[in-house]
Amino acid sequence: FLIADDHPIIRQVLKNLINKLINFKATIDETGTVEGLTEMIRQKNYDMVILDINLEDGVSLTELPLIKMKQPNAKILFFSVCPEDIYAQRLIQMGAHGFVNKKAAETEIIDAITKVLSGRRYLSPDFLHALLLNQEHGKKLESNPFLLLSSREFEILSLILHGKTNKEISNQ
Repeated sequence: FLIADDHPIIRQVLKNLINKLINFKATIDETGTVEGLTEMIRQKNYDMVILDINLEDGVSLTELPLIKMKQPNAKILFFSVCPEDIYAQRLIQMGAHGFVNKKAAETEIIDAITKVLSGRRYLSPDFLHALLLNQEHGKKLESNPFLLLSSREFEILSLILHGKTNKEISNQ
């Protein structure tokens, strides 16, 4: 497992949940930075990568193409405080296997990890219910303007929303 989150306490809680979930001690690497994420993805193979969107030095979703290329069999679960209605569907379209909000109960986080590890997708029951209601009432899923953006446009917009300057964005 690889956990990328900018808060050490969150990484520790996730490690404890994973070890509780898996009867044997899992090998769990961790980082708080995009730079560390990139380095670890290049050096080692992972069964699962759990990512926060915001890391100490940037936005992890910019590394999603690298993760998909270098770790084609790794399951990717985003674990973030960012709004699920804005990010979840887009991240799934970009190749992630799931999204769970940090406000979720422990049982939901365990459920998300279990489902993604078993090869299934995970979105919260509330979000899935909202999607179904939208379809039932004839609303297009594209009512979320973020879904109209290309993956690259979405990455750049996320960097802008996180206060990055034009120079920082171009460097990244």
